[in-house]
Amino acid sequence: MLVLPAALLLASLAHGELTDKNRFGYEEVSLLGWNDACAVALRHLRYPPSPEGGPIDPEAGRIGAVALAPDSTKAAPTWTLIVKEGTLWDRGQAAAAQDAMARAGFTRSGYRERLYKEPVVGGLGIEALASTASLRIGYQVSIPPAPYSLVQIDYSPLGTCAFLLYEKPGHPPNLYRYQLARVPLDARRKRAQAHLNNALLLYRKGNDIFGALAEVEIAAAMDPRLGDARYHHAALLAVHGRFEEALAELREAVLLDQKYARMAKEAVEFDDLKGPRLNEVLAPPKGLIPIER
Repeated sequence: MLVLPAALLLASLAHGELTDKNRFGYEEVSLLGWNDACAVALRHLRYPPSPEGGPIDPEAGRIGAVALAPDSTKAAPTWTLIVKEGTLWDRGQAAAAQDAMARAGFTRSGYRERLYKEPVVGGLGIEALASTASLRIGYQVSIPPAPYSLVQIDYSPLGTCAFLLYEKPGHPPNLYRYQLARVPLDARRKRAQAHLNNALLLYRKGNDIFGALAEVEIAAAMDPRLGDARYHHAALLAVHGRFEEALAELREAVLLDQKYARMAKEAVEFDDLKGPRLNEVLAPPKGLIPIER
């Protein structure tokens, strides 16, 4: 087992999350890709304690897919590899299992929604996002009871399928459960808009630029075609002094709608960026005739 240098180990132990992982072990759920239907490949691993902080192989895990057939309301897993506790983890077998998922068509990327857990000002509340009610699932699904809580939603590229990840906090170790469900096509857009609303409340009423950036990053990542999210993401990046990222994100917003160029020219968040670079970012794409509104 690789042992970290003392200085690096002390630096890592300064972060509570890493300390907890080292001390108690942890679980990890990673999505490998979606196929063209309501099915997703995943890797679910459990790592043992690692007091030295060095890399260590999983002590148990499984790799496979969870699918929801068109005529079914209950998702079914199919595991390509299952390694039980006490069995040696074979990296070659794990790589082969992941390759099998790719050959089976699980190669498409989706859209991820993380849940920001801090309180939100203004009464909109994080509770609405922490609940699956806003997903408007049209049938009964099994929801893990407390203390499990929803921490992440991954949406299929088609937008009509969602992978819900629940976490049980505590030690040892954190435990995960998941559920695959069909959702309306506009569910992702509506929840992205809710994250954006939270971001603007945190920024304008709560004076919390860190919470606001965290929330707007979620909105922009989970719905890249939501122009308002891309624009405000750019504005918050500029507020944080991350100017190159702000310009890149602002360009994406302008490509979605030229109205964001006019908004940026008047927004105080972009005052420090005014000049040739900003003008270039705000210019209409070549060959595009601006539409007056």
